[in-house]
Amino acid sequence: MDDTPAPDTAPKLSPPRTEPPVRAADTAVPPVLSRPPVHCRCGYDRTGLHDDAMCPECGLLDLKPPAMHRRFFLAWKREPTKVGKAAFILAVCTLAAAALTTVLTIVIAVMIFSGPRRSTMGLAFIFPFFAWVYVVLPLALPTLICSIIGACNKSTLAAASLAIALIAPVLPVIAFFVSLMFI
Repeated sequence: MDDTPAPDTAPKLSPPRTEPPVRAADTAVPPVLSRPPVHCRCGYDRTGLHDDAMCPECGLLDLKPPAMHRRFFLAWKREPTKVGKAAFILAVCTLAAAALTTVLTIVIAVMIFSGPRRSTMGLAFIFPFFAWVYVVLPLALPTLICSIIGACNKSTLAAASLAIALIAPVLPVIAFFVSLMFI
C-alpha cells in the first residue's frame, strides 16, 4: 500500500476580501431632490446641473438667492446643534411677545388720545410696562444667552436669533415713547 497522501481535489478558494463588497446602493448617484432647488436669475431651474455649470437658458452662472422664509428653513435644516434651534424658537417667542406689547401700547395710546380726558387714564400705560418687564425681558435674556452660544459655533440660525433678540425688546420701548408724543 502506498502511504503517500492523496492529492487535494477540493477547489481552491480565493483569500477573503479585506474590503466590503460594493453594493448598487453605494454607487448610485444621490437623489437630486435631497438638496434644495437652485434657480438662475433668469428663472431656470438648475436642478440636476453641476454647481459650476453655466445656465443653459441665459449662459451665465448667476444664481438667485433664496427668499427670506426659505433661508430660515434651510438654516433650520442645516443647524447641527439644539442650542441654535432653541435660540431661534426663543427669538420668535420674544418677537411675538414684543409685538403684542407694542400693539397693546399703541391701542392704549389711541384710547387715551381719542377718548375723554380723565386724570387716571395715564395709568393705563402701566400695563404695557409690566408686560415688557415681566414677559419680554425674561424671554430676551435666555434668547441672548442661547444665541451667543450658538453664534460662537458659527451658526447662521443663532446669528439671526441674536439679531431678533437684540431688536425685539427695543420695539415696545420705542412704541411707548412715540405714543407719549401724541398725548
